[in-house]
Amino acid sequence: LGSSSLASAFQARHVSSALGTSTPRSKETQREAIEHELTQLGGFSCGWEDNEHAVFMKLRTQLCRGRKSPGEGATSGEHRDDGAMEPPILERIAEQLPGRDVAAVEAHAARVERRELLLQQRRGLIAAWRLEREAQLKSS
Repeated sequence: LGSSSLASAFQARHVSSALGTSTPRSKETQREAIEHELTQLGGFSCGWEDNEHAVFMKLRTQLCRGRKSPGEGATSGEHRDDGAMEPPILERIAEQLPGRDVAAVEAHAARVERRELLLQQRRGLIAAWRLEREAQLKSS
């Protein structure tokens, strides 16, 4: 797979996961699906050693500071249409991670992006559950 198709393939694999399915599920079942996928992604460090992941996150933050991802309305060239980071950013990050090439950095970036989306979905589920619980308590 080419570098741009790698991220697309990774994202396409998750189209029907977690909250993307059309069948209604309980919030607990949705949360469990999210937790399972987070585990599959490799946990907090998305499968990398903690120190490598920390370097990746630091560099991503520095190199993408003030830039928006496609979901946030990016219009410049920091991210491609498929949401992946531009090759020059990936290359700069790979230079700082001995033993990691651009393809590995791009795959990790896709996992991190998916992890962040899942965490956002989990926060939304928890917020919705709290609102429902408050409504139930008020009606009791």
